[in-house]
Amino acid sequence: MKLLLVSRSIPMHPGTGGMERVSWDLAKALGSYMTVEVLTTSVPGSPQSFAHDGVNVATIPKSSPGRYSFAWWIGTGLYAKAKEFDAVISVSGGATAMIHFQKGPSYTFQAHGTALGELKNALRVRSGLWPLKALRYAYWTCLDSFTYRRVDKVVAASAQVCDFLQKWPYSGAWSKTKLQVIRNAVDTSFFSFSAVRRRQVRQRLGLTDQDIVAVTVSRLDLQKGVDRVLAALGRSLGGVKLVVGGTGPEEQSLKGMSDGRVQFLGDLDRDGVRDALAAGDVFILPVRNFAREALPLSVLEALASGLPVIVPVESKWPADLVPLLEFVDVSNDVALSEAIARCGKSPATKSRLPSGYSLDQWANEYANSQQSTATQQ
Repeated sequence: MKLLLVSRSIPMHPGTGGMERVSWDLAKALGSYMTVEVLTTSVPGSPQSFAHDGVNVATIPKSSPGRYSFAWWIGTGLYAKAKEFDAVISVSGGATAMIHFQKGPSYTFQAHGTALGELKNALRVRSGLWPLKALRYAYWTCLDSFTYRRVDKVVAASAQVCDFLQKWPYSGAWSKTKLQVIRNAVDTSFFSFSAVRRRQVRQRLGLTDQDIVAVTVSRLDLQKGVDRVLAALGRSLGGVKLVVGGTGPEEQSLKGMSDGRVQFLGDLDRDGVRDALAAGDVFILPVRNFAREALPLSVLEALASGLPVIVPVESKWPADLVPLLEFVDVSNDVALSEAIARCGKSPATKSRLPSGYSLDQWANEYANSQQSTATQQ
């Protein structure tokens, strides 16, 4: 079987998000089962086609690196080589134009969330330029609902996303399109506990063995709630330090709230995320609206790295992860401060992530899913 994975961003692009990074890991792992090629946006300094980490990569000429653009939609919609593949996996909306204009291969759409959820959030929060954001999400809600009716299968990244997809306006798609849950996973050989790495990273960051170090890694916007951790840090009696990974529109405001106990590491690549987690004693997911988060890769990576993980008290998780998580009212700075101090006293010694969330298991589920779709055609 020949598989084309379509993603707007891969690790060679600056600022690649966790969703795209793990999809690259999936492409590498699926190479053990089938012939895999990745189609993406232009990669600065690289030719139109090249190989990286054993994966063949093709790019859309003149497309904006790591971003959706007019050139991307035209290029993927008219991508002549699509018919050479038996199957196409669209990482989120990456292959939307191809799905509508290229017949031939079977199509699988990865759903990591819903545009309707983003639309509801834009209307509720009403942050800067919210009318334009609402119009964009309304457009994508309609387009996704139509697209789901044209693909062979939609794979939801979590049971929560699957539940959302079974409601209006997406519910009408499932009479013809198969809806399947394949939970997010991470490369547990890469994200793992290492005493040596912990010592090296702490030394580089000027942290001592006695410091309790909290870590959060995300886009720095209002939804991700890093300001909540800073407020909780202000309640601590000292000894707790914070490492923040990521960039975003709230970065300067957050820095203005911070003191000398906080280090902002900026935009982190895969190695940088691993190092940030290695330095920590506890990971925090302080998001305001968990319904937008699906099954956060950052939490899986933190568990694989051996960290206790604090999550919002109202959040919903697979049953096998629930006993591993600390449910806290992250909007309450006192409760969050106490939880950080409590969890920070149980530093990492080994991975906490169940084996079912490994990259090998994930790739096997995707391979079986693709073979099943091919057999049914």
